[in-house]
Amino acid sequence: MVIFENSQWIPLTGMLSAVAAQQSGEGGSDALVATELTGSIAVLNGTTSWDSPSQEIPAGRLHVGFPFDSRWTLSINGESVKPQASFGTVMNFETGSGGIAELQYATPFTRYIWVLLQVLLWAFVALGVLQPKWRGRRAGQKFVLPESTPVVVLSVDAKPGEQS
Repeated sequence: MVIFENSQWIPLTGMLSAVAAQQSGEGGSDALVATELTGSIAVLNGTTSWDSPSQEIPAGRLHVGFPFDSRWTLSINGESVKPQASFGTVMNFETGSGGIAELQYATPFTRYIWVLLQVLLWAFVALGVLQPKWRGRRAGQKFVLPESTPVVVLSVDAKPGEQS
């Protein structure tokens, strides 16, 4: 017994069916809602910006459900393929005759600089909250207030510098 079967799903990285491949270049997000996606198959499962699995893929159009970014490249049998816009906001790659494919993301060097800056700022916050002992007086030293004169004298008879 089947209660519900979602036949209109599309994988994050997958080969589009012939109908979906044709519609992917013709319209924006409205085309994605109206397109028949049955027959699309998942490939390159587990692809992230830091992990690039490789897999044999067939000829056709590879749909990638990430926002369009030219830093993504698909290499098929060692040859690079550039991304194209698909369904308005995501991207796809023409796989030619297919082969061993690997989807990779070229992380910009500035990202590492920003991450390092963020780690340093968090370390600064942690030091501020924890207030390590080496920052203040030495262990065993007592704090002594120096003699001081009052800033405001409230007595009428008192002279500045005298206490009443």
